Amino acid sequence: MNNFGTLYRFELKKIFGRKITLVVLLIMTAAMAAVNIAEYVAVKKASECNDEELVGRQLDDSLFDEMRLGIKPNIMTDSLGNEEIENVEYIDNAYRNLFHYLLNVSGNTTRAYNISEAQLNKTFNEIIDHAYDDFKLSDEEISYWEAKRADIITPPVYDKSAGWSNGIVNLYMSNFFILITIGAILSGVFADEYSLRTDAIVFASANGKKRLSCVKMLAGCTVGLIVSAFMIFGYTILEFILYGPLDPEASIQLTYGPTVLDMPAKKACLICMGILLIIGLFYSILTMFLSQLFQNATVPIAILAVLLICSMLNPPNSYRLIAQIASYLPATFPGSWTFTDYRLLNIFGLRLNIL
Repeated sequence: MNNFGTLYRFELKKIFGRKITLVVLLIMTAAMAAVNIAEYVAVKKASECNDEELVGRQLDDSLFDEMRLGIKPNIMTDSLGNEEIENVEYIDNAYRNLFHYLLNVSGNTTRAYNISEAQLNKTFNEIIDHAYDDFKLSDEEISYWEAKRADIITPPVYDKSAGWSNGIVNLYMSNFFILITIGAILSGVFADEYSLRTDAIVFASANGKKRLSCVKMLAGCTVGLIVSAFMIFGYTILEFILYGPLDPEASIQLTYGPTVLDMPAKKACLICMGILLIIGLFYSILTMFLSQLFQNATVPIAILAVLLICSMLNPPNSYRLIAQIASYLPATFPGSWTFTDYRLLNIFGLRLNIL
């Protein structure tokens, strides 16, 4: 066991001692930060909103009446003489995020401006019903979600969840950076022994090929988890520096809703971060397995690139099995859309959703 520990520490030092490890980690971390900062700069002006006084208020008719006093509609007339609101100008910036939410729910500027509490609740439930149909849910799945739906507070309560919510949105992007980083760092763990012609010497030592393979695999998994944790932690810190953590108990409802899968944005973000750590471990195991199988560092990277491309495919939900399998791909798994995916996986009598 002591010998195993010595070998394990040696392999860790060997991986971290490679120049490519530090270079790739720094480049990918810098690229990830640059993308996030560029996005923040692009949306900063559009997302500025002094809405502290609205926090804790229900989205009811009195709030909507106030909102209409704080925004100016720009009306256009179509060829049939019907008046429609093309866009709005914000007299009071406090209502910017509220109107944006109503626009996402209603899908139309005119409906968002003229919305009432009753119309919001109706549209809220219609969107969820449509999702049931779109995902081809069974009667059992619908019954499961309807029980949870009864606990949703309607109308929703206005809150500020920007810090946690933006963290969830951008975890999808950080997933790609983690995949590329782990692929580049660990693809040579086994392949380098073969390319340098040292495999015969190393694996023929007194420790044996099986033992050394286990040590390399364990060291690689450790490095993968460390790299994933470092990038997730760094990315999250940057998110909060840029957007601020705000209310940790704020719901995801106003950011990703309408959804039955309601929970605090803080909890949702932490769940996604935990899932991403597990995915980082999966990338590590897959990369090293391919490195040993093909005895080449290029093939694992190529296969990971294919996995990355496949994650961008979006099969229609009418093909339920294919679409559900695609939603479980590691490069697709964590993202804001997971909070409106109601398909369940029945495992030994337990009904599990994507989260």
